[in-house]
Amino acid sequence: MLLRRVTKHVKDQNWFAVGIDFCIVVIGVFIGIQVANWNEVRANEQREKQVLQEILDDLREDADILQTSAQAAKLTVDSTNILLERADIELISRMGIPVQNRLVGEIEVASPVPLAADPTPQFWARITMRYFPAQNSAAVDALIATGNFSIIEDQEIVRGLQRNTALWENVTTSHSETYRPIRDRALFVGQRHGLSPFTTVDIDTLAEIVKTDPELLGAIRTNGELAAFHQQSLETLHSNTDGLISRIENTLDMESAP
Repeated sequence: MLLRRVTKHVKDQNWFAVGIDFCIVVIGVFIGIQVANWNEVRANEQREKQVLQEILDDLREDADILQTSAQAAKLTVDSTNILLERADIELISRMGIPVQNRLVGEIEVASPVPLAADPTPQFWARITMRYFPAQNSAAVDALIATGNFSIIEDQEIVRGLQRNTALWENVTTSHSETYRPIRDRALFVGQRHGLSPFTTVDIDTLAEIVKTDPELLGAIRTNGELAAFHQQSLETLHSNTDGLISRIENTLDMESAP
């Protein structure tokens, strides 16, 4: 209809009317583009909100397992020191690593906190058993796979997620290359004395074995020392995760505000 009207105005040489029709077309196209852009912005905002919520859910699960894992590592350190104290052997106290590490440096180990329950029933388990967490990274992995990090406007969140991923990679590598092998070594040496984390052993009996077997003492002590580094690594990662959780929560709260 508009085309026929423009054609008629041209034939009639009604240039004023032609100008008006042209303006109508331009304004219509402009409004159409703006509406499309607005719809795209709204869609991106909804998608960003969904992505951030998925990441937030993963981070909250990570925070829980990191806290549990750090507590388990601390239990190993405390239990090791309690055993060393019972065996009248120097406790694990101050340690440092000879190379720079983004997660740990020189640390001081606090005096062991007395265990709430009688440590005798599963004391060997408390020394050797630990939890090695894995990252809940489905949401971040999806962003990495699609290269779609640009959907998140807050670059501090993006940098925080990248740092978090790097920290997790560091912890995971330490799990497979250091912490687990040393823990497994302690378990293996203990098996020579009939020790199993699923059976009971009197702490005084264990202390006597440690006094007479330097290899078992070395395995237990090294496992306890690395548990202290493990604990600090997990606490550093937990702190970074908590910071990300707070920032994402604040972002989602602002987006939900009227």
